[in-house]
Amino acid sequence: MEGIPTQVMRDKLHNLPLENHHLLLLACLQKKSDPKWISDQMKLMTEGEWASFSESITRQGVTPLIYKRLKQNSLTELLPHKLFSYLQYSYFSNTAKVVRLTDAYFQIKKAFDVAGIKVIALKGVHLANSVYQHPGERQMCDLDILVPKKDLYRASCILAECGYQSQREITEDELTEDMEKHLPPFYSRNGSLMLELHWNIANQENNLSVAIEHLWDQSTIQMVNDLEMNVLCPADLLLHLCIHSIFSHDLEINLKTLCDISLLIEHYGDKLHYDDIILTAKKWELGKSVFLMLELVNNLLYTSIPDQALSTIRYKSMPLMTQHAIDIIFHTKSIKFSNDKVNRSLPYSRPLIKKYNAIIPLLFPSLHKTLRVHKLPKNTSPLIAYGIHYREFIRIKAQKLTTFLFFNKSSNKPIIQEYKTHKALMDWIAEP
Repeated sequence: MEGIPTQVMRDKLHNLPLENHHLLLLACLQKKSDPKWISDQMKLMTEGEWASFSESITRQGVTPLIYKRLKQNSLTELLPHKLFSYLQYSYFSNTAKVVRLTDAYFQIKKAFDVAGIKVIALKGVHLANSVYQHPGERQMCDLDILVPKKDLYRASCILAECGYQSQREITEDELTEDMEKHLPPFYSRNGSLMLELHWNIANQENNLSVAIEHLWDQSTIQMVNDLEMNVLCPADLLLHLCIHSIFSHDLEINLKTLCDISLLIEHYGDKLHYDDIILTAKKWELGKSVFLMLELVNNLLYTSIPDQALSTIRYKSMPLMTQHAIDIIFHTKSIKFSNDKVNRSLPYSRPLIKKYNAIIPLLFPSLHKTLRVHKLPKNTSPLIAYGIHYREFIRIKAQKLTTFLFFNKSSNKPIIQEYKTHKALMDWIAEP
């Protein structure tokens, strides 16, 4: 893919089933794009297309990066005034947040070092300070750090001493083998920073064979402002990004993650040994996920990936599955599908009484199940346990529940198609 002619890139873009604002978005994110072609496209955009463009960059998590790319090519003057102001504000506010999160990492690392606890910076804070040209280009929401499982409880106590509060009290008894990959989020005193304390990069329910010891053995050091940041090695970072996008959020693939992977590949170049990456991916049962993400960055961002890397892990139905993934990235606008009971039943028209029967177990679970699902201590009172359950149920499932109860096949064809696309891709990934 090295040195693709601009005309070829244009032709390939227009062959994708995308709208004009999608094509402009991709052109802005591709490092090899011709600024003149982007300029010509911007001059042809209508007011409605600019509104769609603004919505897309926000949903895709690439607002700061778009601003910087347009600024570097002296194209910001072609933006509508309100959109320019929004992009500029997003970039500088995100830059400030990245600085605060990076500082928070080093303050926490210092406290952990004193206690003899190893810590690895995951995803955003690592990527922003390594593969992006400027840290502010990488949109960040929170700080993710990894510690050994044996030190998880001590680490949570140290975070409390550093001023970070969890949503609820953490007890040592709840740190079991079947727990999620991270504890409930921690927040700084003023609530402006959120932190997730991980012991794993995948949940048990994902049925992946991630070797945690491998992550620690292969971890390395990234220098940031003359300070040592402990990070995953480039190959493991690539695998983690694939896990996060495909499994952690139920196929919530977005352009931010594709840019992460693209820039990681460009930054590390020959230091990425694809034979080793593919071997590890297969051991961890990630082969299809990794290949899909590499295909996407190759097709959408024209990232240079050795042909032999793709050919060694090619799977049947790949073109169709890649198209499904592109549809999910650009065309999914309704509710987020996942594997819970409500969503599995969503696309089918059922009598209302059967819908209520499906929901009752979700509304009134046993106390034992409530404690297990919300990871509450065994001595938690039923009043508190069910209070947390209903708060989370309303917060997370309110939209899904409404759609489920009043779903009508004839008036919701787009949702049915989105569901089928999502399910086809998830089923393909799950196949051996």
